[in-house]
Amino acid sequence: MEKAMPMIYPSPMIEKNDVIIWLEQHKNVVMRILTDDNFEHLTQASTGATTGDWLISFEKSGCDQFTPLLEAVAHHLRQKINVATVDLTRQLELRKRFKIEGCPSIYLFRHGNMYEYSFKEFTFQSLTEFAENTYKHSKAEKVPNPQSPFDKLVEYVVDRLKKSRTLFYTLISIPIIIVLISLYIVRKRRIDQKRFKLH
Repeated sequence: MEKAMPMIYPSPMIEKNDVIIWLEQHKNVVMRILTDDNFEHLTQASTGATTGDWLISFEKSGCDQFTPLLEAVAHHLRQKINVATVDLTRQLELRKRFKIEGCPSIYLFRHGNMYEYSFKEFTFQSLTEFAENTYKHSKAEKVPNPQSPFDKLVEYVVDRLKKSRTLFYTLISIPIIIVLISLYIVRKRRIDQKRFKLH
């Protein structure tokens, strides 16, 4: 069971009984927490959102003041749109994959596209309207594919080469040396064959 999460009451207080009923209806945490390990499995973002649409807030430590608001949005949108957060301080692969630096950065993932929430205000109404309708006014960007194990290996090797110039120059020079040696051997054989024919 998920731990309790603070949530903002999305409308003005009416009566005590209404608040009690609202609290009872919203006692379970609805917002999901996505990680490097579960992001693609749960969202299917790069394949076309077969698990539904996702409103995702990419946050960093110290920039999670919107969590109670997002939990209220998650309750309002449940059964229609999934709402989740990603802690970019801990989820480094997702941070690199989506190249997100701003905090918070909120995107709607829908049918293989992502739409950035670019409004200045962060309110219950603006976030729910964005998730349901106004995302259409944002530029659709193709969701970047997750890195394959081969991509990760290539990136690791390239990073290592960048960090070590000696290793880089050694690896670059090896094929050149092999080609030069091969050319020398071929030339030497031709010269030897010509000498042999002359004698």
